[in-house]
Amino acid sequence: MSQAARPGRRKELMRRRKRRLEKMTTTSRPLYISYAGPSLLEMPLLNKGSAFTPQERIEFNLIGLLPQNVETIEEQVTRVYSQYKQCASDLDKHIYLRSIQDNNETLFFRLLDSHLDEMLPII
Repeated sequence: MSQAARPGRRKELMRRRKRRLEKMTTTSRPLYISYAGPSLLEMPLLNKGSAFTPQERIEFNLIGLLPQNVETIEEQVTRVYSQYKQCASDLDKHIYLRSIQDNNETLFFRLLDSHLDEMLPII
């Protein structure tokens, strides 16, 4: 069995990446990102979803991996909040919020900051 196929190996690699990213983001100098394409989109701390600019999409090899239109973080918050409001139960809302956090932590925390009183009991 290869190392990549071992159970739990992927989670351990993700934990290591997250620790490295946390160390890197505490500096005041520009952040060098060695991720591109699908691997960049798999990193919740770096994934901006549809907020990647056209230039960033070229630089990080994201052409064809994201919707064509570019949204600001505020537009993303408005969109995901309207989807959140369509969830039927508190459990559905919780699952929806967790899926956002698993994919785009910046969006998750901005959404939470905008609607904290409403969402705090859900999370």
